[in-house]
This record gives sequence, C-alpha cells and structure tokens, in this order.
Amino acid sequence: MNDLLLSWVDFMTELFFCIDQEKKEKEIFLVVEIFDKSHTPPRIVYADALKKGVSPIDKELYTFLLKIHLANIGISILSDKISTVSVSKIKVPAVKSLEAVKLLALAKKLHFKGKSLFYNPFDKPSIYFKAIEANMALDVEGILSIDGKDLPISQLDLLFFSDPMWCIANQTVMVLPQGIDRALIAKTYPEKLHLEGKKKEQFIEFYEDDEDVRIVWVKSLDQANQAEVIAEQLQVLPILSLTDASGAFANLQMDYGQRGIFSYQEPIGSFRDLVAEKGWEKDLLETGFHKKVVGSSCYYCPLDQVTKTLSFLLELGWKIVDSKGRQVYRHTKTDLNAYVDKEEIVTSGILSYEDHETDVQNVVGAFNRRDRFVQLSPYAVGLVDQIRIENDLGDLTTAEVAKDGLRLKKHQAGILDGFLAKKHFKADILTQSLLERMKAISKADIAEVSNKFRGVLYPYQQEGVNWLNFLYTSNLSGLLADDMGLGKTVQVLAFLSMIEAEGPILIIAPTSLIFNWKKEFEKFLPEKNVYIHSGRDRIKDVDNLVLAEVILTSYAHLRLDVAKFIKIKFSCVVLDEAQNIKNPDSQIAEICFGLQSRMKIAITGTPVENRWDDLWSIFHFLEPELLEDRKDFHAQMVAAQSDDRYLKRVKKKITPFLLRRTKEDVSLDLPEKIVQTVWVDMGAEQREVYESLLSRNRQGLIKKIQEEGIGSHRMQVLEALLRLRQVCCHPHLVDVNLADNLAMSAKLERVMSDTAEVVNEGRKVIIFSQFTEMLGILEDHIKHLGFSYVYLDGSTRDRESVVKKFQEDPSVHVFLMSLKAGGVGLNLTAGDYVFLFDPWWNDAAEKQAIDRAYRLGRKNVVVARRYVVAQSVEEKIMKIKEIKSQIAQGLIEDDGTLASFTMHDLLKLFDAS
Repeated sequence: MNDLLLSWVDFMTELFFCIDQEKKEKEIFLVVEIFDKSHTPPRIVYADALKKGVSPIDKELYTFLLKIHLANIGISILSDKISTVSVSKIKVPAVKSLEAVKLLALAKKLHFKGKSLFYNPFDKPSIYFKAIEANMALDVEGILSIDGKDLPISQLDLLFFSDPMWCIANQTVMVLPQGIDRALIAKTYPEKLHLEGKKKEQFIEFYEDDEDVRIVWVKSLDQANQAEVIAEQLQVLPILSLTDASGAFANLQMDYGQRGIFSYQEPIGSFRDLVAEKGWEKDLLETGFHKKVVGSSCYYCPLDQVTKTLSFLLELGWKIVDSKGRQVYRHTKTDLNAYVDKEEIVTSGILSYEDHETDVQNVVGAFNRRDRFVQLSPYAVGLVDQIRIENDLGDLTTAEVAKDGLRLKKHQAGILDGFLAKKHFKADILTQSLLERMKAISKADIAEVSNKFRGVLYPYQQEGVNWLNFLYTSNLSGLLADDMGLGKTVQVLAFLSMIEAEGPILIIAPTSLIFNWKKEFEKFLPEKNVYIHSGRDRIKDVDNLVLAEVILTSYAHLRLDVAKFIKIKFSCVVLDEAQNIKNPDSQIAEICFGLQSRMKIAITGTPVENRWDDLWSIFHFLEPELLEDRKDFHAQMVAAQSDDRYLKRVKKKITPFLLRRTKEDVSLDLPEKIVQTVWVDMGAEQREVYESLLSRNRQGLIKKIQEEGIGSHRMQVLEALLRLRQVCCHPHLVDVNLADNLAMSAKLERVMSDTAEVVNEGRKVIIFSQFTEMLGILEDHIKHLGFSYVYLDGSTRDRESVVKKFQEDPSVHVFLMSLKAGGVGLNLTAGDYVFLFDPWWNDAAEKQAIDRAYRLGRKNVVVARRYVVAQSVEEKIMKIKEIKSQIAQGLIEDDGTLASFTMHDLLKLFDAS
C-alpha cells in the first residue's frame, strides 16, 4: 500500500508543512498546506507537480497525511482516482491533530505564520486562572505556566481544542494537561472573560469553592493595582524538579496543594508563604546544591555529590521529579536468593523503592550503564544509590544480567564471598556448600589419598589435596603457590593418585626439573606409568602418546610437538614453574592456553598476589573467563593504585582458585628444619663435557687401578672425582675457555631460579659451595639479577661485619659462603633457606652448614635444599651414601681406608649408566 501511495512522490525534492486552524460548524480541523521547497519562492504542491526526488522522511510524513486526506474525501487507497487528487491542502480532524503536529515538528518540517515550530515532549505546562475584581466587575484570565514562567492564554499563538488540548507559544508546540476546565478556557480565549452584575455573582458562586479548578482571586485596592490574595494561607511543600538525566541541574517549585504548584523564582500570588519558601531553598543549598543559573535551570549540584544529595533529600521527605516528570523514590530494601542451575549460580531478587519494586537485574543494568535512575513504572523511577548498591550487591554488579537474574559461572563464585553472612541474602543448599568450601579449604571434603601413594602428608598438605580434589570434582582449576619447601609436588602427586583418569595426565616443567619429577614419581607413586617425552626417540604419533598414563615433558618439547598435544583431551594438565607463561604474548603461553583438559593445575612458589601481569596470564590458562580481558584487567590494576576497591574485586575472584601458604602459616605442622633433595638434569652441552671427562677417566685411570691397585692412585682418584663434581657444578670450573652462562649449567640455572623466588618472597638464603670459583660465578649472576648480597670465603678478613650485615640489613637477601669459611662459629639465624650447591661427601658437613641458620631459639622453619645432578657422580655418591654410610667419608679421610673399598664400589662412581 505504501508503495502505491508513494509512487506519486518519488520525484519530489524537499517538502515543508504549514498549519492553520479551520472551524466548520461544530468541528475543528487542523489545516496542513504542503509546499515544495525546490522552487523559489516555495510553491504549493499539487499532484501533477510531483516530479522530483523525495527524502525518506518526507515520504513518511506525506504518507501519513495522505492517508488522512483520502479517508476525509472518501476515496479508497486502491482507487484509480488517487492520481487526480489535489494534495496541496489537507484537513486533519481534531482527534488526529496532536499526532500530526508532533510528527511534523519532531521532523523539523512544521511552520506556523512563517516560523518553524518545535516540540519538546518533556515540557509540562499547567493552566490556572486569575480572577481580578475591580470597579464592581470581574476579569477572568487563563494563565499558562511552564518552568516557572506565566503567559496569559490570550497571548498564545494558537490554542487547539482537541483532546488533549494543545497550543503554540514562542514557536513551541505544547500539550496541555488532562482534566482542565475546557469550558472556562474557551471563555477566556482568545480574550479574557469580563463579568459584571449577576453574571459576576454567578461565576463567583460557582467557582469559589471548586477545588478542581485553580483560580487565584485578587481584589484591586487602588489605581496602582496593588493586589491582595483573599484566600487563606496554605501549607507549602518543596518539589525539586530535575532538568537533566544526571540530576545535577534542577529548579525549585512550591506545592500549595489545591492552589497549585508554583516556581520559587517567580513568587506570583500574595497568598504564598515566602518565608517558608526561602526556608526550603536554604535547606536545599545546605545539602549540596548551589544557586547557579545554567540554561533554564537555577540550581546545580556537582556530579560526584548528586546521588548522596538526592538520597538525603528523599530521606528528609522531599518530593523529587526527574527530567521526564516521573517521581523519584529511594532504595529502601533488598532481598536476594541464589541457587545453582547446572554449571552456574543464579541470583534473583527484588529491590524495593518505598512502595515500588523492581527486579535486581534491572537495577544492575542501570548501575552498569551509569544511569542515575532505574524505571519503576511509567510515572516513577528509583534513585540508583551507588553506595547502597555496592553494600547490598557488591561485585554481583559484574555478573551477567539475564532474564531470570544475575548469572555467575561456578568459577566466579568468589564474587559471592561474604554474602552468606548478609541478612538480605538466601541460598539453596548447593550454593551454600559451594561457597563455604571455596572460602575455606578446611571445609572441603577430606580427600582419601590412594594406598598407592607411598608418602605421609603433613596436615596442611592434606588440606591442599582436599582443595585440589574439590576443584577437580567441581570441574574447576587452581594455582598452588605455597612457599618453597612446603611440598607442592608431593601434594600434586597425592592428588593424582586419587583421580580416575579420563585421559593422560600431562606434566610440563622446565627441562632442569624433568628428572626431579621422575624421581618424585619413583618415590611416591612408583606404580604410575610415567613416560618422559624428550629426546630424538620420543613418540611421534598421537595414537601412541595417548596410551601413556602420565606424560612428563618440558616447555621446550611442548613447543616442538604442539601439533600433537593440542589434539589430546587430558584429564589433568600440570604446569610446574608456571611463571614460564607469565607473558601472555609468548608462544609457549599461547600453546598452554590451547591445551584441552578437564582440570588444570599451575604450580609456582613465586608470590603472585602483587604480580598482576603474571597473574592474568596464569589464570587465563586456568580459568579463561575468570578475569576480564587483558586490556580491561590492566586498566583495573592501574585504577587500583588509587582505589583499592578494584584490587579487592580481583582478589575476591581469584581467592577460591589460589592456594598459598607460607612457612609461618603452617609452622605448627612442620619440623624445625626441612632437608630436600632437588634433582637436576644436565643439558646437552654440559652432558657432552661430563661424558668426555668420564670416558677419559674410565679408559685411563680405571685401567691403571685394575693393573696396579688403588693404593698408589689415591690422589688421582680424588682428583678425577673432583673434576667430575666440578663439571656437575659448571664446566667452566674445569675449562676456563667454556662460557660461564646459565645454559652451560643446569644446576646454576635452577639455583638462580630458586634464589629469585626466595628474594621475591622477601626472605634470605645462604648458598654454600666448596668451590670458590663456583661462588665467583654465582656472585656474577646474583649481581646481574640486581640482588643485594654478602660474600664470605677463606680470604675474607672482616667476617663479623659481613655476618652482621646479613643478619641485620633487611635489604640483603643472599649470603654466598664457602664450605671452609662457614664451617664453624657462625650464627646466621636470619637465613630462611640454605642451598647446598654441591653435595658433600659426608652428612656431618652438610648438617654443620645447615646449622649455620638453624639455632636454638629460632622461631621459623629452615628449609635446606641439596642440589644433585641426575645420572652423574653426584647421584651415585648419594646412592652409595644410602647403602654404605661410610664410603663417601672414607674417600676423603687420611687413614688409608680408601684402599679397603672393593673394586665394585669404586667402579660404581665411574660407571656411565
């Protein structure tokens, strides 16, 4: 139908519309004349003149008017006569007049008496009457009042008697309120009503007590027109009329009940209580508003004070209306209910605004849009009180807004931390249990470790296993970040002993730690089938790779074989030293993000609570949807520097998935000192140097011993063993031409990593080595890391000042010390960790070194770590020490007991396997 109508106007240029009023008998019409603006001067449009292009808005307006016109003249829209109809002047019935002028004025196409007309839907004019008695007569005049300004209706440009009535004043179309006395308006328009004698008395008798019509009665006292209101004084109440969406700009009105509402700025009418009105304005100015004329507004409140000020005024009983004329109500009550729906937690609820109510999701939607108000009904809005909402809803404002409430994924349950204690919050049993267990690991169900696990757990370690099991059964992931030495690996192994694998378990660790994991499996889970994915002979196809029960690989090999690993659905993926993915843009981080697994565990001893960039990347691996996208997260962390609410919000989210205990936290569960062995595997270059030296010794020295006996080659044996041990520390110790970097020594790389972890914890470490050359290499790398340290070997003269500095200076975190210099007489109780860089021949020497830090009266636990290179002379000495506690000591004693060792014992130290 529209296409048929518009076929005429497809060639018009630009239209504009002029209106007037026409009365025909008892009917009133709005007359609209259509002009073609393409002509100069513009000309009236006729059907045969519509030959030019037309805009879409003109088509819409023309269609609307043409339908009305055709209905008036009784022609069907489908009639052939439609092309001959004159369209220059259209009569719009009164019932359609307001719709027509609104449409045309909003399109900025409406003109009246040569001037453009405008329409503001938020204008709220009112009508009252002024009856002035003078010289035995009564003059009654209608008054239009808007924004505190009065205009006699006799001065209106046009007053149209439709339903509702509308008018034109100052080039503006305004709709008059319903319920006004149309008959009295008709009598006072276009000229005021003049009454004398009996008609005057009848008018006064009829209207004097009429409470539905607002009339101000005025009696003339003298020729100067001094007026006095003869009505009794009425109670006046304030109305704050907001003029913008933010609520920062406002006008003050005074409500005199049946007498009407009046602008404070224009005190017309002597019946008004100006003293009371000034008191109300004073109260307003004391709450945060300032007297400041901006546009049509007379009062201004700074944006950061608007909510507080409006809330206070509402609490005092003020009536406030927003810029759309809707009454504002304050937030009085909150009721929330949470329940589990599959893998989500749904929080529904009602927020009350005095006698109005709305769903919680409506308020959160308005809050997140930063709206000042939430709509309660067509005539009412609620003040979005940020402080009240943050108190009642907290970080629920960040939840997904859905039709049935606010939805959280289970991994976002930390947002509800503390809600169970709130009176306005109720939760079903499943939600209560989930929140309680996520808040306190002590409330997690006790996990029954498999009898295949060959270890004994400390109480805090059992809690860690309980926590891991809770995450696993809830399809969640977590970050285990206990202090170094508290047995993170043991907790993970105990947990892995429990799960019924739905696929392989993948453990990814730095190359230097692969052998350590292998050793830990052999010790605690010897029945597990562990496949080490490394070297040239590693499995090449996915079908065989998935058959492994546990896959142990390095970050380097993960990168090389990423195409295989991303195809496998693992039951659990473990990242050891998870700080390796701290850069989310790195290739290895992106690879880890893409791994598929029911559960993911990240392990790090580095405290991550204040390392937010690292934290985002690790949690993006664990629970990708937990934190905001990286850009928004970074912005929040910047904002957190000045507003700790952002920091608290993030901590709430991650707390259920982060388990970190310091040594102090679990000191009651621990022995006074913990001694651990850290296994390190040599890299290719270091292994090549070691094997070359070992081969030369087997071919030369061992052959001589076989021929001549061990006694005459005692010193050669000691030197050979010394060189092999030095290569385990660093090949540079036996060949100065070799580089002294980290790549040449797996042990150095590991010790530097652990040292950085200790320093980042804010703790102190003593590093022992019996090789001063090795201490020099360590010193260079400590300097490179920028750590403050002290150094002590046999050449140090002022030993006391060195020790004092380590003990008392909180900025000094590292003490480098040689075996001989630190053997006796030193008290180093400030040390939290003792690193034995190279294992010693006898346990007594190691114990003596550890006791430098452990002394009577020390409150904190000492963790000692012995670093041993796997598949080397160091490992063989450790094994023999377990079997024959005296053999290693005999090698360095001066009583000749070395000769009593069997050839079998000696050959074990030089064995290649």
